[in-house]
Amino acid sequence: MELSQPAVRLGGRIECPERPLCHCFGVSHAEVQETIEQNDLVSVRGITQVCGAGGGCTACHRHLKRLLNENAVAKRLQHGSIAYSAE
Repeated sequence: MELSQPAVRLGGRIECPERPLCHCFGVSHAEVQETIEQNDLVSVRGITQVCGAGGGCTACHRHLKRLLNENAVAKRLQHGSIAYSAE
């Protein structure tokens, strides 16, 4: 099986960007990540309003919250709001 996008390591896990994160609406991990970044989203409700993910059975909410948290930390690191030491 060949993927158009490679798997990426996020939060200690390997994620396949094309794999559905929200099975109810068939929204992929990559689509959710892009939605969060492009719309500066900070809540599951915001994600649901923009791309539909999380609007069904709610089983994906924990994954959506994780992506929101990871995005928030990445933005803080990018803007220097969090001091990071690799020690």
